[in-house]
Amino acid sequence: MDGLARQILYWKQRAELWRSRRHLKPRRSCSLLLGSSEGYVRKWQHSGGLKEWAQRPDKTHEIAGVNDRTATSSTGLEALTRAAAESGEAGARPVEKWNPPYCGDIGMKIRRDGTWMYQGSPIGRIALVKLFASILRKDDDGKTYLVTPAEKVDVEVEDAPFLAVEMAVSGEGRNQTLTFRTNVDDVVTVDAEHPLRFEKTQPDGGLKPYVLVRGRLEALCTRAVYAELVELAEPKDGEGDEVGVWSGGVWWRVG
Repeated sequence: MDGLARQILYWKQRAELWRSRRHLKPRRSCSLLLGSSEGYVRKWQHSGGLKEWAQRPDKTHEIAGVNDRTATSSTGLEALTRAAAESGEAGARPVEKWNPPYCGDIGMKIRRDGTWMYQGSPIGRIALVKLFASILRKDDDGKTYLVTPAEKVDVEVEDAPFLAVEMAVSGEGRNQTLTFRTNVDDVVTVDAEHPLRFEKTQPDGGLKPYVLVRGRLEALCTRAVYAELVELAEPKDGEGDEVGVWSGGVWWRVG
């Protein structure tokens, strides 16, 4: 067999192998793609429960697995995603107006570094994270939930639900305005309706700055943004020992 014939045979075999893999499907599957270019996660429901199925990683993708956890179909991630997508236009939904029944815990968590987790595995698809962020609500009981017109489920938040990852400054002194962008692309300007506060950390006594995004939901400023705030800090009216930053016509004390 000459070289050309061997190459043709090789590529025919590769094509057949690819076609056979392409048509493989898990039994009774109802898959939901959670990954992005960073990895793929698929889950499906079996008799009302969530079961695990994940693709094998290749050389450039990392797979985040989905752990077994029982959940009713009404509070499954797929149903929640569908309800969130159908609940309004892009951007934050009017969650404050919704009063759905509480449906328990399905394993959602937001880590202090801003990573969203589902049953112990990171959600890598930013579009899905933004969708969930748009239906996030913190109630007066101090707990945070994902809310749709049909259901409300728990979200464990280690620190703040959002991160302020970028800051823009315009004007000077009393006319200064600070505008933040969050890790889910919310844009908020510090003013009386969106206050800036500083919380002391223990045991080192450092400070963590937070800005109110909407409702009771805050964004924690990253270290880089905090450093920019510190550079802007000055005494009020140029005198006194206390320092702060101006924005929205308000002087926000640092500390």
